[in-house]
Amino acid sequence: MNQRLLKWFPECDNVGELKEALYSKKDLVVFSPKRFEKGTVNVPYDSCGLINNLEKFDAGFFGVSSFMANNTDPAGRIHMEVMYEAIADAGFDAHELTGQNIGIFNAASNDDAFHMSVEDDGSANSNLCRFVNVARASFSFDFKGPSISIDTACSSSAAALWSAVNNIKSGNIGAAIVSGCQLNLHPAMTSGYIKYGMGTPTGNSRPFDASSDGMIRTEAVTAVFLQKAKSARRAYATVSDVRFYSAGLIPEGPTVPPLATVKELVMDTLKKAKTNLNEIEYVETHGTGTQTGDPIEIKALSEVFETRSKPLLIGTIKSNLGHTEACSGLCGMIKAILAFENESIPPNIKYQTPNPKCPALLDGRIVVVTEPTPFEGKYIPVLSIGIGGTLVVTLLKKNPIVCNDCEGGKILPRLVLFPATTEEAVSYLFEYIRNAPKLSSEFFALLNKLSFTDSSLKPFRGYALFPEGENAFTQIKQVSPSKRQIWFVMTGMGCQWLGMGLQLMQITEFAKSMLRSADILKHYGIDLLKVLKEGKTEPQKERNITASFVGICAVQIALIDVLKLLDIKADGIVGHSTGELACAYADGCCTAEQTILAAYFRGYSVENANLPQGRMAAVGLLDFIPLILIEYQQNDYYTHLYSMSMFSLRLEH
Repeated sequence: MNQRLLKWFPECDNVGELKEALYSKKDLVVFSPKRFEKGTVNVPYDSCGLINNLEKFDAGFFGVSSFMANNTDPAGRIHMEVMYEAIADAGFDAHELTGQNIGIFNAASNDDAFHMSVEDDGSANSNLCRFVNVARASFSFDFKGPSISIDTACSSSAAALWSAVNNIKSGNIGAAIVSGCQLNLHPAMTSGYIKYGMGTPTGNSRPFDASSDGMIRTEAVTAVFLQKAKSARRAYATVSDVRFYSAGLIPEGPTVPPLATVKELVMDTLKKAKTNLNEIEYVETHGTGTQTGDPIEIKALSEVFETRSKPLLIGTIKSNLGHTEACSGLCGMIKAILAFENESIPPNIKYQTPNPKCPALLDGRIVVVTEPTPFEGKYIPVLSIGIGGTLVVTLLKKNPIVCNDCEGGKILPRLVLFPATTEEAVSYLFEYIRNAPKLSSEFFALLNKLSFTDSSLKPFRGYALFPEGENAFTQIKQVSPSKRQIWFVMTGMGCQWLGMGLQLMQITEFAKSMLRSADILKHYGIDLLKVLKEGKTEPQKERNITASFVGICAVQIALIDVLKLLDIKADGIVGHSTGELACAYADGCCTAEQTILAAYFRGYSVENANLPQGRMAAVGLLDFIPLILIEYQQNDYYTHLYSMSMFSLRLEH
């Protein structure tokens, strides 16, 4: 199964910003009084590791009333946004998935918004309960699969992934959103963690370091779109296996990670995936920074990998952005995916002196990555350990990425279409493309999949042409919510020019169609490509009508094939002269072979029928139509009206 993901992190609004922060060793645990101030409920520091813009939400786009939006947990609002973004990042418009059997498995482990509302007026607002967040998402997206809120404390999002994977494998659903919501709006839980020795009283959380004095709570809202590989348009990694164990009775107490169960779970996961221990170069650990949990995790890994021929590299994203609790499993997965994509392990920060309770760190059997480190492995296990002994190991496998950018020598400008709810959003995307000249063809292919959202949802439409080495041409406008008709207009003789259609041969589908027509015509002595190259350079005295007919007809057949590939369907079709044959092909009356041969035999008949020479003129005489009709009828001339402003006249005496 493959996954695509989108997240909001502390101090970062997207994965790109997180990537830059991780590799530049930026500390994202920034203290701020935005949520609560130092001293509130005895917490010795300000709130920290916060995500931005809790107040912003496009309620209308998600079908949520203003009243409901203002009475919803902000995590629930952001949850819908990151769900939509994760689906779009996978190359799907969420609206094309409505009504499908897609599950939502949401990890959440606190109800701060609910408890704050009770404190305010003494009444309970059920709209702020965590289960409502996932139910409202199913409602807004019209997904028919299971809609579940999952809480296994720090392993919640990994447990949600386990549940989603097994639902897909069993055939219960076709795809799943796995998400996590962690906002620390109230200081009570932070105060409790500090009181009972799990949270840092100093804000000095330093995983695996001798000076660390506990975990530090931070925020994130995450979403992963999980699909079967055969259905995926884009895949960052494959879930080779994910296993979920509970520790049962732990003599040391339910808050102490069980050494034996951690070992068993890691070994069973690798064994199920038929992975050799030496294939594992790096492990993304749980690594919270507690003096109890870190040593147990290190001991378990040292015993599992004791036969390795070289040191095991480890790290934890919690050193960079803190402990995002319900979201921490997914956050660890995205760090692993960044290591795959960049072939470099993002470094831990705040690690200077190995914890003396971790012998494997002291003797070098296990090494904490503290600088960007080259990585060529195929697998990364991600560990998640929840309070109470809920343990999950997710084994991610790197997806081999094959570059299909075979556009060398092409001179066609890049055409980009994009819809959005605002003009600024369309402009932002075009500016992003303009400033990123090395974007892959995969990016544009996925972007094209998002270009056809109903205009009632995204009323601003824009297109941009990016010619090689020239300034881009863009146009953006607001369109009507009602569907506009599309008509195909097929032309006749007189439209041809030197080299017509040759540049379009750089479009694969167009070229395939032209070559099929050429193959048909070669049996009748016509070299189609030669016809296109010669164009109007032939001597005017020669009546080479057949070449013109088949050239025009072949080009129009190829254009129709391109439009069919793009799933552009006509509401109406109109043609003139040779264009009428193309109309027959466009509406399915004739096959491509029948159409091109009809054009050939029409031209052949005209050339070989020994007809008297005539002339044809296209005249714009709209104001004089009644007079012309009367006069030409009186003189036995033949007229054919093919538009409201043009006559095509064939004159004979």
